[in-house]
Amino acid sequence: MYVCICRAVTEAEVRGCIANGACTVKDIARSCAAGTGCGSCIRTIAALLSVHTKGVHTKRVHTKGAHTKRAHTKEWGTSLRSSA
Repeated sequence: MYVCICRAVTEAEVRGCIANGACTVKDIARSCAAGTGCGSCIRTIAALLSVHTKGVHTKRVHTKGAHTKRAHTKEWGTSLRSSA
C-alpha cells in the first residue's frame, strides 16, 4: 500500500526507514522523501511510527553546541526515575 502518493513511497519503505533508526516524521522524510509533497500522509507516517516505536523514548543530548538523539526503553526510563 502506498503511504505517500506524491513520492510513491510504500508502507514497506516507511517500515524499513523505521527499522533503520528513523524515529520522527522528519527522519522518515529525510530517508525516503515521504511527507515532503502535499503533506496528507504525515498522519499515516506518524501512526506507523507510534506503532513501531511503542515503548521507546528519545532523549536529546547536547554536546558541543549540537544535539543528538539517544533511544532508551520505557523500562530503563522508569527504573532511572525510581532510583532518583
